[in-house]
Amino acid sequence: MKRTFFLALQLAAMGCAIPMALVAAQPIDLELIRRPDSLGFLLPIPVHVSGLSGEADSVLKNDLLFMGVVHKPLEEAKFLIKGNATGGRAEARVLERVTQGSVHEAAFTASSQRAAVHALSDSIAKTLTGLPKIGIAQTKATFKVEPARGRSEVYIADYDGFGAQAVTQDRTIVSAPCWAGRGMLVYSSYKLGNPHIFSHVLSSGARSAVAKHPGNNYSPAVSTDGRRVAMILNMNGTPNLYVANIDGTGLKQLTRNRHGDACPSWSPDGQTICYVSRAGGGPSLYKISASGGSPVPLRTTFAPQVDCIHRADSRVHAVHRARVRRRSHRACARRRSHLGPQLSRINVQPWTRPRQAVVSA
Repeated sequence: MKRTFFLALQLAAMGCAIPMALVAAQPIDLELIRRPDSLGFLLPIPVHVSGLSGEADSVLKNDLLFMGVVHKPLEEAKFLIKGNATGGRAEARVLERVTQGSVHEAAFTASSQRAAVHALSDSIAKTLTGLPKIGIAQTKATFKVEPARGRSEVYIADYDGFGAQAVTQDRTIVSAPCWAGRGMLVYSSYKLGNPHIFSHVLSSGARSAVAKHPGNNYSPAVSTDGRRVAMILNMNGTPNLYVANIDGTGLKQLTRNRHGDACPSWSPDGQTICYVSRAGGGPSLYKISASGGSPVPLRTTFAPQVDCIHRADSRVHAVHRARVRRRSHRACARRRSHLGPQLSRINVQPWTRPRQAVVSA
């Protein structure tokens, strides 16, 4: 892929970091050839990072690695990244190693040096990969933490796990937290007795019931556009797959079997839901139209206990389910990874600080 890179003023609508004006430079022609490895994933872009130290150095290298740009010894690098970080400001120049031609230059100021480096990482990765939507360094992940047996809480943190903060303090069981657009989570909680599905606005702490039907309400999965939620309800005696609007209205039952369904996952285009079902005996993968229709079995060739995830190209992948020890974190991510398959249930979104939760019965 041949691209012409222009050094220009960088403007990023990221909220947490503000880029500074830069001096223009002459464009150079670069030929970026991305070859796949034996598994079909694109090989990372080799760079050499210098000028940074301590946390700024490690954060930049880690961010870039997640986006397909890997730090290498000088002689193995295709590009040089010469950075500097002081206080809440981070800046860098990117040069082609052989010609020393300027490829990219950016500077960001934020509330913390770490936040500024995250913004810088996204800017560099977008330029070197040619993928404008690849930036994940400024996103957040949601997951649950189990501090004791029979108790769990919803947390959010930077995409890399830094700065984890509790969203709930219910001292009960929660499960399957996922993002519903910017600044809102959806998850299942035993706060009111039986498991119900709640939406949770991070800025205010307000919670509203999305599904509070008789029986158990669990395994919420929000569509990519944040408008619909798939879930498992057993109000008719058997756990089956349902879909509704994000506020719980427009509930529709998609499956009707006596053996039980679990773990719904949306395709990126919002047209199909993959899920686990025992309709054929043991747990297997199926897919069904989000508007209803007949389930279609998906063949897997390994472990019988599986979860369903989707790649960015809508291809379905199966994952073996394993036991997780106490105090472990379970997180999944929606943003596209340049290094491998995308999980449709990540749950990575721009940051909004959580407030103390308020339950709306």
